[in-house]
Amino acid sequence: MKAVLVFPPLAGISQPYSSLPALAAFVRRSGRHDIALHDANLEFGLQLLSAEGMASTEERLHERLAALHGRGRQRLDDLEYARVLRASLRAPIVRDHVEAAVNDLRRPATYTDLPRLLRARRVIRDAFALHSEACFPASLSVTFLSDENATAGDIECRVRDPLNPFRTFLLDSCIPALERERPQALGISITFPSQILPAVTLAQLARERLPGVPVIIGGQIPSRWATLPDVEDVFGWCDYLVFGEGETTLETLLDALAHARSLDGVPNLLYRDGTRLVRNRQVLEDVDALPPPDYDGLPLEEYLASEPVFLLSTSRGCYWSRCAFCSVSPSMRGGHRRRSVEALARDIAELRAKYEARCIMFGDDCVPPDTLRALPAVLGDTHVSWECQLRFEPTLTPDLLRGLQEAGCRNLVFGLESYSPSVLRAMGKGIEHPQIARVLDDCRQAGIAFNLQLFFGFPGESEDDARATVDFLVQQMRGAATFSVGTFELQRGSRIAADPACFGLQVAARRSLSIRLEHSPVAEHAVAMKALVERELAARMPIADAPLSLDAHTLLFLHCAGPDAMAQQYGDGPLVRRGSDVRSDRSPSDMVLRRRDDQRVTSIPSVVEGRTLLVLYDYDSDRMVELSPLALWVLQRLDGTRSIADLASAAGEGDEVGAETVRGIVHDLATRGLVHRGAGVTGPASSTSPRSGPQPRR
Repeated sequence: MKAVLVFPPLAGISQPYSSLPALAAFVRRSGRHDIALHDANLEFGLQLLSAEGMASTEERLHERLAALHGRGRQRLDDLEYARVLRASLRAPIVRDHVEAAVNDLRRPATYTDLPRLLRARRVIRDAFALHSEACFPASLSVTFLSDENATAGDIECRVRDPLNPFRTFLLDSCIPALERERPQALGISITFPSQILPAVTLAQLARERLPGVPVIIGGQIPSRWATLPDVEDVFGWCDYLVFGEGETTLETLLDALAHARSLDGVPNLLYRDGTRLVRNRQVLEDVDALPPPDYDGLPLEEYLASEPVFLLSTSRGCYWSRCAFCSVSPSMRGGHRRRSVEALARDIAELRAKYEARCIMFGDDCVPPDTLRALPAVLGDTHVSWECQLRFEPTLTPDLLRGLQEAGCRNLVFGLESYSPSVLRAMGKGIEHPQIARVLDDCRQAGIAFNLQLFFGFPGESEDDARATVDFLVQQMRGAATFSVGTFELQRGSRIAADPACFGLQVAARRSLSIRLEHSPVAEHAVAMKALVERELAARMPIADAPLSLDAHTLLFLHCAGPDAMAQQYGDGPLVRRGSDVRSDRSPSDMVLRRRDDQRVTSIPSVVEGRTLLVLYDYDSDRMVELSPLALWVLQRLDGTRSIADLASAAGEGDEVGAETVRGIVHDLATRGLVHRGAGVTGPASSTSPRSGPQPRR
């Protein structure tokens, strides 16, 4: 029987996800079924990043801006206008740079050039943000696709909405590809909330265009749906729902469908039998009997990376499983299993032989200490760079960390969550507080980068608790350190969701398929503390962009350039540029100009002669400022060689402009961060100085 397994939009496209390759490896091993893999997420992302995709989005943004003007100034929503204006100004810059950014992310040399890497990542991120803005009132964001209290009916309404941003792609690209494959079964994996709308849209379209082909959904999200009262509603989209682990389920389901046999023996399966909803028994896989993921059929060279970064697991489930907020792997809670050292060694040897794998992310919820101690023996001679997630365990001694580094460990991901001892106790983290700073210092000594994951607003967290976490992070913002910061979400499957009153929360009881639950009270300080951390990060960045984060690009950079090079992402203090006067180091291609009334500027001289205020967008600082025509004229001529008197004389051309007028303009431009002050300028010091470290390539 032929089955096509689809990974739908919307997720990152820097590496292949392992969910479908894991299923394919298991089913292909028996040879009874033909399994094809289809990464619709990658295809959708590359389509958005194409010249045609960016041009279409830019045009939609201009149309939306014109529509806002058409409402009239009295009705104009200033916040919406400012957001759309910024997007429309950013669009041509991103359009002009996106092809180079895609190419850079596929070049090995980029991963030894931090400014180039950060610049390319920013352009790609901005491209997706622009597409999302152009979809208004729809969106590509996770929030739009996973609202609290979203019912199956809500999701179906969005599927049918003409503004559904995925429908055209699925109809024009994905469905025709599936029709050519002629599948006898279609499997759709839903791992992230951002995939819900495109996955359901695909399922609905498949039922229309591939009549008689059974639709199977599985993954993290359907596994959570399987526990909800309204799970029966999802069978308007699919025929079968797989909850928990899917290897044995998929193979036995395909066997049953191929031979028209009863479904009674198919584990981890939810389905309708007439009007009756049937839930078969749940089983856990023997992890040592599983083959490594089989990535055959995926276009590994098309992901936005210089080489594939593969996902592999050393265990399933979490050996700790006591964190009150955690909803990861709820279907396997209490079912933690370690893969043997021998099986793990075979996995890595096969990935090396088959794909020349050099970078591996261990995708465990948390790597067990015993496995961690065994990894140096398994990986010591493989020349593989790797990272994993783990806890602040006492077993992380300096000797073990040095051994891990020698065996290729380049990054360790810690669930810090908070630095407040009382909050950590309330969470059930089981972390000895003094261990945290000690382990991080030992990582630095061993030459291992680390990522700290945390969030603000846990029930009972005070503002003082949150500030303690901020203070700790500020101290750690140095070296090869990255941070993932969020705010508390109450999610189904967590211990808090099971007993919210125990944590002082009230939950609105509504039937829905939402992963997140609306609750009260909400910590008022959480959003402000997250913003404060982000500002602190930005203040330490020598490059106007977010630092590296937890993804394939970070591991590749560590593999190619090492932790010491990664430390450049944080500056050591302000740098004063030396020059004869003042200088603007912005590239003209990185600045976009409009008249305040939204008319495009085609001739700078003609505008300078008028009195219209101009709106200037500077991509380097991601800021939008209003300038007078004279201020724009001055900005264009600040190359570090002209004096204030020269500029005043040239600007006047016979009319008295005055050096003080030009000096005031220069001071204003410096205050806005559009120019940098050199040693030859007198007057008040600029409040914004360029930071130390490498500068973005132009």
